[in-house]
Amino acid sequence: MCTAMNANLPKYELLALSLQSLIESHEYPPGFKLPSIRQLSEQRRCSIETVQRALNLLEDRGLINPIAKSGFLVADRSNLLSHSCSDPTQEWVAEEPLE
Repeated sequence: MCTAMNANLPKYELLALSLQSLIESHEYPPGFKLPSIRQLSEQRRCSIETVQRALNLLEDRGLINPIAKSGFLVADRSNLLSHSCSDPTQEWVAEEPLE
């Protein structure tokens, strides 16, 4: 992630992008339990509110799932629907799993 390109983004968005990168690179694979909000706050040297907002963004994007009183797990996105951006009239279609 290029910091210069993202310099105008709020801290929570930068944190969300950083975590999203770890998820998409499979450093945080599906089912991986993210560090706690407090741990992320300490590791990334930001407020708990910043971490919560970043995690909310990732949840909204379908990248993580909250687990009550346990934390957040990286979502398994292998069965998600795909959509081609090149043709806005195209129907949503299920991706075939890789075998």
